[in-house]
Amino acid sequence: MAKNSKKIFFVTICFLVAIAVVMQLFLPFFYSQRIKTEIEKDWDLANSIEVQVKAFPFTRLLLGRMDKLSIEGDSMSTGTFQADHWEFVFEGVDMRNNHEGYSKLNFEDGRGTVWITEETLNTYLKDRSPDWLEPQIKIGKEQLIYTGMWDIGIILIPFTLKGHPVITEEGNIVLRVDRASFGDWELPEGARKIAEGFQINFANETEEGKGKQMMGLMMSRIELAEGKMAVRFEKSINH
Repeated sequence: MAKNSKKIFFVTICFLVAIAVVMQLFLPFFYSQRIKTEIEKDWDLANSIEVQVKAFPFTRLLLGRMDKLSIEGDSMSTGTFQADHWEFVFEGVDMRNNHEGYSKLNFEDGRGTVWITEETLNTYLKDRSPDWLEPQIKIGKEQLIYTGMWDIGIILIPFTLKGHPVITEEGNIVLRVDRASFGDWELPEGARKIAEGFQINFANETEEGKGKQMMGLMMSRIELAEGKMAVRFEKSINH
């Protein structure tokens, strides 16, 4: 009788361990697919995204908690702009009292990056710069160069703007001009403000300061690479 009891106890333990292992593997996958479906539906995304959920033990998921949530995708439209690639990582996610879906998460820490290529910027400029002819963006490692033709009615004047993209309080990305020239004439430093008309609205909302936010993260800085730029997002101090 004692041997049978030990055997039943051992089998029960093995069975429970097996269930725990299966649930540890299955639940993160299940939640990943559910989040993926909800985000693609809510954000009306054209392309599929990748979602990865990590939680240990798996019971944390049943309580609405995640150790780590990673979301990655291509070709996301944000307001008036099209991003080429984006990725967000959140740690210590708590979904228990989250009533805003995945547009704004409750988390302990988070970061993200949105990549924008020259090709996307140039398409954007052609659609939104009627006063400039043949607008062209060139992104280098140290600066952004914006060239085109200015139609003043009787003549076309070529222009070149060189500078660095910065983030405004409203959440726009604006070219801070270091050097500007129209034809053979280079603008003096005091007159360069008139050349700072290059703006990219990265926001779904127009309220002051709202444009910086995405999924509860704030735009923090812009980094340039050859042929593309990266908009970095970090956790807000007030989050």
